[in-house]
Amino acid sequence: DDSEDSTREIVEEYASTHRGRIRLVLQDRKNVIRIDGVETGRFNFMDLIGRASGEFIAFCEGDDYWTDRGKLQMQVDYLTANREVSMCFHDALMLSDTGDRKSFPDLGEERRFNTRDLFTQWFIPTSSMLFRNKVVFPPWFTDVISGDIPLHFLLSEQGELAYLPRCMSAYRKHPGGISNRHTGYYKAIGMSRLYHYLDAHFDHQYRDLVNRAIEYEFNHH
Repeated sequence: DDSEDSTREIVEEYASTHRGRIRLVLQDRKNVIRIDGVETGRFNFMDLIGRASGEFIAFCEGDDYWTDRGKLQMQVDYLTANREVSMCFHDALMLSDTGDRKSFPDLGEERRFNTRDLFTQWFIPTSSMLFRNKVVFPPWFTDVISGDIPLHFLLSEQGELAYLPRCMSAYRKHPGGISNRHTGYYKAIGMSRLYHYLDAHFDHQYRDLVNRAIEYEFNHH
């Protein structure tokens, strides 16, 4: 993203060392999408997914890391065997600066979810996702503060979302993380806007769940 912390030089070295395995995409700051006046990584997010040529897509963002060498193979095998499932996810180890550690969402056993189930609190760690490369982003995707939550909804249109009861990644929570900036009034208004877009996207068939979700955001934040 053209930052000044030597990231570009590091990834250029990786791409040079591992030719054929790493396809490097260098972005330009002029393409940054601002949402509510705040610079975001949304252009990079959408651009990279659009460039992906494989059958499946997984995320490993800067605050996260994978902890199980069998993670991707296990998830690919699952989606290959279950064509009705569009995405599978698993537990992630939540780590904080205070040393707290917990497995999340820790649901205990394999489960399936649909669109209705997503109108609740967030429960799908981004680092745990593997999904089929069939995503088409609607125009409103560049106007909502969250990227992963609306992606979950878009994937739910294509099939079920499956939870695998195994912890295979880690998510670090720290003051510089993007989620720590999504708080208070900004978070409540932003999530409300997202749910209004989803209400229209699904042709108002989930209006009761939309209203309940918006109420939760304002009460909680």
